[in-house]
Amino acid sequence: MSPQSSDGDDRVATDAGGWSFSEDPTTSDCDDTGADESTLECWEGDRFRIPGGPSNVVRAWYGNPELPWEDGAGKLCTQELVDKLEERVAAKNTKPVVVSNTWLGFDPAPGVYKVLLVELRVPTDVPAAHVVKVKKPMAFDSPSEVPSAPNWVLFARHAQAGHNIDEALVAHPDNPLTETGRAQAWAAGQGPLGELLRSADLVVTSPLKRAMETTALVLEAAGAQDARVMVHAG
Repeated sequence: MSPQSSDGDDRVATDAGGWSFSEDPTTSDCDDTGADESTLECWEGDRFRIPGGPSNVVRAWYGNPELPWEDGAGKLCTQELVDKLEERVAAKNTKPVVVSNTWLGFDPAPGVYKVLLVELRVPTDVPAAHVVKVKKPMAFDSPSEVPSAPNWVLFARHAQAGHNIDEALVAHPDNPLTETGRAQAWAAGQGPLGELLRSADLVVTSPLKRAMETTALVLEAAGAQDARVMVHAG
């Protein structure tokens, strides 16, 4: 959880499903990682198309990028991906797909910034033609390091919620924190996040249960119950 550069007020944003940015759609995070240009690497939030369509998918895996293709660190999702791509073909939907837990229907590595690996039957030498990068903000260790200081923005993800540990809840993710999640939020409020919240001008939270509960617990643990809080559904 790091402060982000901003030209606006000091703010902290607690978001229910993570944050994505698409400031520069002309470059790509979704890249070609195989020496034979047969594997597309697409990060959470990236938009992509599969060259050659569903029939060009040999296998797909989604999970922790530090342990690619490994059981326990992610999930083989070849059939799930092909099925969803075929649904889009049948519906004549040509828009790029956004890599997300919700779209895939599961979260194999909660709390980890995940990657979707897609091995192609027919390699492509132009991966940038099929993917669009989601530009990531710059992160800093403290507000004083942010170029726009004393103005900064900090993004904090919600603590563990039911859908993070129960795949049956992924399609209906507006559920509260687990006991572990409540403990995580309280501990965060007593640490660096709580310290930053005490100096924030405004705290912005999603109206979803897990975000609201995370915000309340972090503020209470930080002794910042009087902080200005805005609930924003955008």
